[in-house]
Amino acid sequence: AAATAGAREGRALTAPGPIAASDELPRRSWASLAALGLLMAPGTARGAEGAPADGGSVAVYFGRGSFWRMQHEVTLWSLRASKAGQYPDGAFSPALAGYAGGQGKDGDGKICYSSMNGLPYDKMGYAEVVGLQIPSAALEDMATRFFDDLAAGPRKKGPKDGVSSSGFESGGAAYRDVIGLPGGLSSPLLPALERACAGRAKLLPGEGADPDTLDKGAVYIYDVAQFPFNRAEMYHQYHDDVSQQFSAGYRGLKKRMQQAGLVAPIGCAE
Repeated sequence: AAATAGAREGRALTAPGPIAASDELPRRSWASLAALGLLMAPGTARGAEGAPADGGSVAVYFGRGSFWRMQHEVTLWSLRASKAGQYPDGAFSPALAGYAGGQGKDGDGKICYSSMNGLPYDKMGYAEVVGLQIPSAALEDMATRFFDDLAAGPRKKGPKDGVSSSGFESGGAAYRDVIGLPGGLSSPLLPALERACAGRAKLLPGEGADPDTLDKGAVYIYDVAQFPFNRAEMYHQYHDDVSQQFSAGYRGLKKRMQQAGLVAPIGCAE
């Protein structure tokens, strides 16, 4: 991909049974989804680094394998949860691909997929995640969908994964299973997470740059204040998965989010 110059616009999202990756929705549903994030009142665009003062919504992120697949899944989950809970327009912000769970920045003061001046994101301990703002009341629903996905089988192959004579080779800790929420394991929202998990995985404290979880039956729980969400490059937003091309309606959300100012260059090579 060609390198794209641009000032870092470091806005992370502050303020909009199991679902298979092949579960596509009609174009009209995708239009409704776009409206979910784009019909918020001016000045209320929200992101994944913290919750509004009213406590009615919460910043979260989910990571499991490549964020290309997970962004599609979390987008579907938020649409389904929004409908199930009868939440108002704008209650869920758009789900954006990003990085979390690591520490530090490259020589240019950025966190990038690849870096010409320092280390790429995974070498600094970051995981690929999808961040968004959701109603606090919807956390259990969203987390249940995450753990349903976890229980459905091994994570899907991502671009960093490989195959050898001995079988599947993990792309590494960048693909570890993670959830971020305010307070981490000390969050008052933890009971909702535990109900969603229902004993299907071990919930471990995210300490930063944690090892891979492949075949470990564990999920790292990060405090979003200590390990905030960092939005990824435009190239990675609403991207097809390695083994599946998503619908034109889904891929078209990138342009809609660009027009809304929610997806923009972050100063990394594209």
